[in-house]
Amino acid sequence: MELQGRPLKFSTITHHASVTQCLGSIGGHVWYLGVAKPSILDSKETERDVVQSHCGHFYVPPAVDEVRVFRISGPKFIKLHLGTWHAGPLFEGDSMDFYNLELSNTNAYRQLLKAIKKHIGKEDYKKHFGEFAMLEFRKNSNLSDQSSIQQKIKLARDYTFLLNSVHHHKELLFSYNIAVDRSDEMKRILGKSAASVGLQLPDVYQS
Repeated sequence: MELQGRPLKFSTITHHASVTQCLGSIGGHVWYLGVAKPSILDSKETERDVVQSHCGHFYVPPAVDEVRVFRISGPKFIKLHLGTWHAGPLFEGDSMDFYNLELSNTNAYRQLLKAIKKHIGKEDYKKHFGEFAMLEFRKNSNLSDQSSIQQKIKLARDYTFLLNSVHHHKELLFSYNIAVDRSDEMKRILGKSAASVGLQLPDVYQS
């Protein structure tokens, strides 16, 4: 996978509750990874504050002083055990290619959520789309029949392909000035142009 724009700083950290993950730089370049020990709980009985994830499990967020950053160089793979908190990969430069080994169903699920957030939106009134995908992933996480697993993976990939294709088709129509609803797209373009020079759209465009 190619990653872009990952400077040596971070303000969020994540973990995988049901899979391990292996990461390595293609070419053995120098990169960095922030990590903290797993903190997934069997129940919410604890002395510290507990959070329930969208997938249903409980965890305790790591404190800032529990996070450690490691410098990795050369042809090495890093294995993240179940529940390991991590931020990165981080690196200097514009982009870097990585090997990313994880379960295929997790990858398909991530790509689908990414497409939902990008093409449908992250607003509160659109949250049910992502929540439905999360519920389906959680409901089928214990499948053991390989045929059923492959069918679910294919379904997730097909939905992702559909969302991306509809978006690209709309962009194509817009680029050729063919009649489509252009109000949201025009607002986005104007907003990006204004923000690039430190300005904000006037109220007439915000409403």
